[in-house]
Amino acid sequence: MKTKLFIAILLLTNISMHAQSPTCYSSPDGIEGSGWSYKDYIIPTGYRIDSVRMSASRPGYGASDHDFVFQSCSGTTIYNAGIATAPFDYSTINTSLYNTWIDLTTFNYSSVGMVRVALPTNTDAIWDDLCFALSSVNDCYTSADGTDGSGWSIKDYIIPAGFQLDSVYMDASRPGFATSDEDFVFQWCSGSTTYNAGTAVSAFDFNTETNSLYNSWIDLTSMNITSVAMARVALPTNAGAIWNQVCFAISPTITTGIRNEELTSMSLYPNPAHNTLQIGVNSFSTCTIINAAGQTISTAYNTSGVIDISSLPAGMYILKVYDTIKNASTTAKFIKH
Repeated sequence: MKTKLFIAILLLTNISMHAQSPTCYSSPDGIEGSGWSYKDYIIPTGYRIDSVRMSASRPGYGASDHDFVFQSCSGTTIYNAGIATAPFDYSTINTSLYNTWIDLTTFNYSSVGMVRVALPTNTDAIWDDLCFALSSVNDCYTSADGTDGSGWSIKDYIIPAGFQLDSVYMDASRPGFATSDEDFVFQWCSGSTTYNAGTAVSAFDFNTETNSLYNSWIDLTSMNITSVAMARVALPTNAGAIWNQVCFAISPTITTGIRNEELTSMSLYPNPAHNTLQIGVNSFSTCTIINAAGQTISTAYNTSGVIDISSLPAGMYILKVYDTIKNASTTAKFIKH
């Protein structure tokens, strides 16, 4: 029986997907016992799989049959059916999983490990290409360094040379408090590896925050926090908050000596748009959508030139397109109606 997968499209809020260029394959490795074509992918050391995209079609079949199997084997580089686990069992899903980026970050598929993707080519599915998006493995800490002057527990994190800080995750709880009180303080000091309250910049002001900030990846890419710099996370453990772990996701910055130039200006159409946006530029690796307040609300890997904006509220946005091969980017405004 087929295992159907349903995973949210990779247009995520509060999570950084700043990663390496996707690794793609235009053909499978072979045929497995069920007759499905498969591709085995060994996760590189020091990286994790953030998302997967199966570019495929299945003429004559409904969207409920446009599925594929994704399995993982932890601790090995060879597929083992005895330990292979599928992230979901979606026997009731009725939408296509082809041609969309699928988020896998919550599963932490990292090295040493491998994954297998299988497509039912024995029943008319057509394999176009399969892509994996990767990012550096996060640095996580289960305990604080100490307490600050206010009695909050703190962790200071020095950003490694040649890297930038993409996102932060505070795994915590605060029993007896409302979600509006489940917050923490994030600050950074540029040009220093030592915390300095006089130069520290706060990324957020939580005075008006009404939702929990615990247990969620929070996007920091728009703040361009790069080495030499350090970040401090503070949690109100003196007022009932419980520290589980804090994680930092980083990615390499641009290599010295590579010229960062603008891509040729792009066109977006239709504009205004309602459901999808066509991008008129030859090639790119990432698409970032920024709202009118300058906040990054989603980042996706896209090679088709079409992005789904159906879930966005009506308003004006900026689309930033970045090509990691050319080390170049460009932006354009669009309106969602």
